[in-house]
Amino acid sequence: MGVGRFFHYIGSLALLVAIGLLIVTDVAAPTVNNLSMFTVSDRDSSSSASIRFGTFGYCVQSENSQDDCSSPAIGYNPIPIIRTTFPTVSISDATSTATSKLTNAMVLHPVATGLAGIALLLSFSAGFGSSFLATLVSALAFGTAVAALIVDFVNFAAIKAAIANDDGQSSVYGDFGVASWTLLAGTALLLVSTVILFFTCCSERRERRGHYPKGY
Repeated sequence: MGVGRFFHYIGSLALLVAIGLLIVTDVAAPTVNNLSMFTVSDRDSSSSASIRFGTFGYCVQSENSQDDCSSPAIGYNPIPIIRTTFPTVSISDATSTATSKLTNAMVLHPVATGLAGIALLLSFSAGFGSSFLATLVSALAFGTAVAALIVDFVNFAAIKAAIANDDGQSSVYGDFGVASWTLLAGTALLLVSTVILFFTCCSERRERRGHYPKGY
């Protein structure tokens, strides 16, 4: 096995790990109750209420530790449930409208996962054509994941800032959850896999051309 093929397999492995990390983001609340992209909690020790937001909805943990989750859907409005669960929090209607629209873009999470899966399958196929396609699809998956990452962090950062700017009248705070960091790590690995697949694809092309006599 040549060096180029070895690094090609490293790129495929990076794709596989990236897919696993992206799946974690895909199945965050309400699919997996305890897994969140963003969590809103209360510092007040007398309150155990919290809201865990994910790709397709959210779960509310009441003070009796029971979970009440929304039905999975593309796009949701996180602000009304924050206002209901934590009445002391004041968030503007403009923020509510903006964050509601931004959650629609979370559908990019499974799209990026699916594209990464296609790239992985293509990377297992022999031949320059398959390697080239794997590189292109991996790059597309990376671009999709970057777009999702930007939208998510803008969205949740806006909510976090709105809660923090509540004039200190509330002990409620927001923080990014594990599923946000798995998205970040998965996106980074998609970049790594794309770069590796690109260079091994170019290396394979040069090797193929080297087998032909001069003049061909």
